[in-house]
Amino acid sequence: MMPIPAYVIATASAAALAVGHFSGNWLLGSVAASSGLCMLGLFSSRAGVSARPNRQLDELSPLSADELDGADPAEKMLRQGRASLLLRPMLMTEVKVDAAEELKREFREQMAFIHPGAVRVASWAKAAEGQADGGEAKVQVEGYWIDRNPVTNRQFAKFVAAGGYLNLSFWRDESHPLVNQFLDQSGQPGPRFWQHGRFLEAEGDHPVVGVSWYESDAFATWAGKRLPSDPEWVKAAAWPFETENQVSQWTFPWGNQLRADQARLGSSKQSGPCRVSEHKSGQNPVGVRHLIGNVWEWMHDDFCLWDQNTPFPPDSALASVRGGAFDTFFEAQATAAFFSAERRAERRGNIGFRCAVSAVDVACEPTARAAVASSAHSRTAAKTRVFLRLGRRADDSRWRARHPSAGRTEGR
Repeated sequence: MMPIPAYVIATASAAALAVGHFSGNWLLGSVAASSGLCMLGLFSSRAGVSARPNRQLDELSPLSADELDGADPAEKMLRQGRASLLLRPMLMTEVKVDAAEELKREFREQMAFIHPGAVRVASWAKAAEGQADGGEAKVQVEGYWIDRNPVTNRQFAKFVAAGGYLNLSFWRDESHPLVNQFLDQSGQPGPRFWQHGRFLEAEGDHPVVGVSWYESDAFATWAGKRLPSDPEWVKAAAWPFETENQVSQWTFPWGNQLRADQARLGSSKQSGPCRVSEHKSGQNPVGVRHLIGNVWEWMHDDFCLWDQNTPFPPDSALASVRGGAFDTFFEAQATAAFFSAERRAERRGNIGFRCAVSAVDVACEPTARAAVASSAHSRTAAKTRVFLRLGRRADDSRWRARHPSAGRTEGR
């Protein structure tokens, strides 16, 4: 029998304590956690952007290692942004109704639901040519949740403060020899461009960068999530809809035209990422932001060409990155279809990540408002496609007056 992965046992032990809090049954939680820890004892066994100059300590974020000392396990996990871990179906049966609703509200603020359906994943050759048609794989995607924003420095700091770099149970086995090499500018564990285990206070709400695929994956495991697959990410970014038994999708998360205010790209002539609260006009119909621009995003999948006619096996040494970044100058490389590859251990200054979680893995349903917005948008998009086929412009004022919902996004 295969041994239980250490990170599963460690996560279950922490979650068991949370169950004890939310259910009012501390005996249940403590016994389950103790059992998990006992099992854990049995089963445990530089290219890219140049480094930033040194910073004064008063420019860095406050140290937060002791921030949550004394908090009960459930509150601690909630404040760390790990609501998805507490929403596991096997745990929710023990959670009180009021506490469950609080968890779901927190979870929905962090993540947006993407409905199941088909998506076309462009082949590498076609995507590199700026084409979205031809050489594509049609993939059925199950319903899932995806982070509304890339993971920020402030969010990643909670993983660092919780000892994420010291707890190998969150890391894949093949990454263990590398973990002690993932250091910041001062030689402490953390993203490449941090210092003294801290980020610049002014960049707290910027996407975390200088993190490898392994660091991103470890954070996602700690948070009770995972990295999105290529088809999942494309589905959120291209927003496919079916018309006449065909899958049609957009070039960008908001449509087929790109404006400067919708994404942080090379044309902005900025030297780094921006706050995740910026460029709201570039979000997709359910409020997922910065899928295009700001930072490239690590995908869960091994890099492959997505082309049945070109034999090229997935390369486990490489992972896909998608979305473009603040230094992407070619529009064809900043689309929902384009993708590239990077070595999993690379820690570049223009690559970050966001997390996802399968719908079946959390006891949380999308709000009725989100479901209606998604359905209404698909119908409007289909009408827009027919309208464009007639040779008329989608921004025609008379047409928009008759279709006021066209192009609207879900507000928050």
